Amino acid sequence: MTKIGIRMKIKHTGWIIRHLNLTEINSFGVLINGFYFLFIALAHYRGHYQRHIGSFGYEIFPIIGLTLIYLSFLLYKKKKTAWIASISIYSIYLLSVLIRRIFFHIGAGDLTSIQPFIGILLPMLIFISLLIARKKFIVKSDITNFKFSLKVSSIILLVTLIFGTSGYMLMDKKDFHQEITITEAIHQTIDQFDLTVNKPYIPYTARARAFSDSLSIISTIAVIYCVYSLFNPIKLRYFDANNWRYLAIKILSSGKGDSEDYFKVWPHDKNYFFNEQKTACIAYSVHRGVALVIGDPFGAVSEFSKTLDEFMDYCLLNDWLPAFIHTRPHFSKLYKSHDFNLQKIGEEARVNCKDFLDNVATNKYFRNINNRFENQGYTTEVLSPPHSKESLRRLRSISNEWLTLPNKAERGLMIGFFDENYLNTSTIVVLKDSLHQIHAFINKLPSFNTDTASYDMIRHTKSSPSNSVDYLLINFIKYANSIGYEYVNLGLSPLAGVDNLDSENSILNRTLSFIYANSTRFYSFQGLYRFKQKYQPNWSNRYIAYQRGLPGFIKTMAALNTATKITKK
Repeated sequence: MTKIGIRMKIKHTGWIIRHLNLTEINSFGVLINGFYFLFIALAHYRGHYQRHIGSFGYEIFPIIGLTLIYLSFLLYKKKKTAWIASISIYSIYLLSVLIRRIFFHIGAGDLTSIQPFIGILLPMLIFISLLIARKKFIVKSDITNFKFSLKVSSIILLVTLIFGTSGYMLMDKKDFHQEITITEAIHQTIDQFDLTVNKPYIPYTARARAFSDSLSIISTIAVIYCVYSLFNPIKLRYFDANNWRYLAIKILSSGKGDSEDYFKVWPHDKNYFFNEQKTACIAYSVHRGVALVIGDPFGAVSEFSKTLDEFMDYCLLNDWLPAFIHTRPHFSKLYKSHDFNLQKIGEEARVNCKDFLDNVATNKYFRNINNRFENQGYTTEVLSPPHSKESLRRLRSISNEWLTLPNKAERGLMIGFFDENYLNTSTIVVLKDSLHQIHAFINKLPSFNTDTASYDMIRHTKSSPSNSVDYLLINFIKYANSIGYEYVNLGLSPLAGVDNLDSENSILNRTLSFIYANSTRFYSFQGLYRFKQKYQPNWSNRYIAYQRGLPGFIKTMAALNTATKITKK
């Protein structure tokens, strides 16, 4: 082999070593080792492998096996506590076995006992591998992964059931003085306390007694694992973020922001990650193991890159998948430099107030709307907070009626829902008839240092005249212009423009563009785009920044769907 060939082979080998996923390898090894311990325990009850396991204490083998199976799932999630527990178990086990082999066999001149050393080969290899990969296990306890805990608990209980059933089936008639069918074995395994068993099994042989003791212990351990696994993840969910929210508001108020930054502090379902100097912040909410970040980081732009690095480390420690929702184009390089994929989710419409009022509102379509509403005696009125109880009752009635319309529902996270405390922070433009009865309303989203006004809810009754939304928007733009705003944000048009992209996300783009083109049955994305296009806005791309390819995008969208669903009305 030539020197070049040798160097290439060494380089290739080094690449393989660097890219080996040691956490997955260790997790799989521990899982196999756990099942191996259960197997040799069952084999002992059948009368085999006594020489292999000696008198180490075969009653403890099922417990070790079950514990290793449990830990393997946590090692896969890179849990540091699982690594510590695994190292401890292997250390005690290997030390105990080695001492026994050395002092009781080799020390006695029984060289034929070298064979049992083969039985500790796998634990030894796993122990060494865990030590090598120690820096990989850095994840803290996950406070949101309840589903994962449920799956692990189900597997632990299933393994316990299989172990108990198999053990009973391996027993002879002399062990319990009766033949045991598989149905009876399952029944007895499930009911360890003899609550539903008419005739409890009485062990008559040493191995039967050992099996019964082991099954009792392993069942108890399984229940403890399940209780811990199911209830431990939710103990930190009640974190009070009020103090951090006030600091986030302070940062938002100190610099130029986005028109929808208010959703970073309302609804009150957000947590906050700050850089060390508390000059930059990320607002996020964790759902289904995904840290959904609301928009882009805010605060000192010069600190964004470092803050993003620290936030990604924080997500890694908590076993969260980070994803930034509704990001703006001028931060695309920042996300790509941190190994995020960008998927366009639509385009946001922004209307220039002066241009619209001077050139667009005077066209035939908008003139007809204005004339028709004025001729019918309709007017608009600006209500400043705080609002009267009578006004809020009428607005709630309108909102409740609007929610009964097709495809209407309250949403959260990045969209406001009807809440009186929230509305008392908003200026509201209402549509009134000639009798001063309110038929529709639109609320201005509170903002921080921006030249763009945004609205949140725009709701009407079923009996409201057609084009009520247009009439409200025309007057909302007039109001925004009168108080000094240069633009009005009409919001996102989902999936708009995704069919015009030629990027690495071609599969996603084709899928989303198909949905966009064929969504008229339940919700018309194209119809929403055409509605906003009448106002001749400037369109700007919006993205989701995500990781781990297509599976990561699917997981992010599932988490987003969960996060936005609320029951409050």
